[in-house]
Amino acid sequence: MKLKVIKFSFYGFLKSCVSSKYFQWNDIFSLFPYWWRGFLTEHIHLYSLNKNNHKLFLNDACKHRITLSTNVKVWPLLHDKLFFDRFFSNKLPIVPMISFVVNGVNQGSNSGYSELLSNLSVGSGLVIKPLQGGMGDGIFFVEKTNDEYLLNRKKVHLNLINNLMKSLEYHGIYPLIKQHRVISRIYDKTINTLRITSYIQKNGSPKIFGAVLRVGTKNTIPVDNFSKGGITANVDLETGITGQPKYRNSEGKCRTIDNHPNTNQKLSDIQIPFWGKIKECVLKFHDDYPAFDLVGWDVILTEDGFYFIEGNHNPNIRQTFIHRNFSDDPSFREFFISKGIIK
Repeated sequence: MKLKVIKFSFYGFLKSCVSSKYFQWNDIFSLFPYWWRGFLTEHIHLYSLNKNNHKLFLNDACKHRITLSTNVKVWPLLHDKLFFDRFFSNKLPIVPMISFVVNGVNQGSNSGYSELLSNLSVGSGLVIKPLQGGMGDGIFFVEKTNDEYLLNRKKVHLNLINNLMKSLEYHGIYPLIKQHRVISRIYDKTINTLRITSYIQKNGSPKIFGAVLRVGTKNTIPVDNFSKGGITANVDLETGITGQPKYRNSEGKCRTIDNHPNTNQKLSDIQIPFWGKIKECVLKFHDDYPAFDLVGWDVILTEDGFYFIEGNHNPNIRQTFIHRNFSDDPSFREFFISKGIIK
């Protein structure tokens, strides 16, 4: 099993900076000081970096050090969702995997794909997602409505889904979970999830650095990813109530928003269901398994409770950093210093 980012390449870093869709040549002199400090172009814009605040954020050049210096020895359990499913099944509430696909062959069931799909009841569905990777890429949602099948919310023939599944390289198949009505009514065409970033403090105790509610838009269907145009709202760690939501505009700048652009539903002052139990669950896990010292948890909320659908090694923290930074939690900075990730 391989990790993507294990060493720093100055050439690769610079190439990413100038190839960013947010890069303009007339900005090069204002961007260069922050490139030199290890920030990618998109994050310079996203965080509105300046000489007074750049030290409050984690730079991108240290990403390889985070990969190598956190979750040492246990990272495969987070990196590969097949391992995640097997290890976490009796430790956290997770969505059980139905089966998995390797090079188009269904490994977890004797039934063919056609039988698996035809056995779906009306109103149910499947989530088919890569067992490695992230950013919402390669995820498919299959739903059955009456005698019709939907693939990522579009009507398709059963044979198309069947052939798609035969073309998959390494994917897991999960039941489609109906999300909580409080979350669904904001925007029901995407699966909207919590991202919770937790870590082990220098003193050995677990702590949650931040949590956000991610909500998709018509541009992100069927997922909620911020990188694809989703919205993120900070969750107050004590009350579980959402604060001012934010999104990224066409220039790459972070902007506030009050209501969802497609439904006009209010995004702030939402009480996250089961928030106290979710916090308790996260902190207890880290207490029991402190080797997992930095995790980005993805949590889906349902009417009956909540499920951890992913635990991310070297999680992308930008969704949280646009709401909180090191000034809000100095011990989070100390964590990276203690690991030799930053000075």
